[in-house]
Amino acid sequence: LSHKNVQNKWEIRVANRFATDEESPMKGMISLTGQMKEQHRIQLAAVSKNILRTFGSASLEETNEDQRFEIMCEIWSLIKQKYPEEWETEGKRREMKYKLLELTGFIAWSLAFNRNLGFYFDQEDSELKQSRLSKAIDRTVGMDWKKDGEFTGLTGEVGGRKMAAKIERLMQQE
Repeated sequence: LSHKNVQNKWEIRVANRFATDEESPMKGMISLTGQMKEQHRIQLAAVSKNILRTFGSASLEETNEDQRFEIMCEIWSLIKQKYPEEWETEGKRREMKYKLLELTGFIAWSLAFNRNLGFYFDQEDSELKQSRLSKAIDRTVGMDWKKDGEFTGLTGEVGGRKMAAKIERLMQQE
């Protein structure tokens, strides 16, 4: 990513902060250079693209970069809390058993949030309705994130879209 792109694109700045900031549940797990080391789960360019997707809702267009970073930390901290077993941070990427922290999982949540995050955002206060979102994510717990499970062989955009559809269905159940 060129220096010019980094200066002009908010999603790259938010992704970079999401990769490096102490507040981020993804700190150290995102490759900034494109070179994937053992601790990395996803590349910065992919995170950036999916952050842009996450905030595609009209109800979130007034949020600033700091708010978007905070929202990313809040939603991914909730996911981390709800899916402790699937939150694989140890070992090599190729040996992971779950799709949650792979690109497919990131795409899935980004697409689901693209269509639903506005529902959990209070525009008057410019804050996430965290307890409401937490309950919605609770309804997704039990979803099969195993690589050899329900979504076997479905990766990237195709897998992410199928998983997002299931996340959305589960989140909307009352």
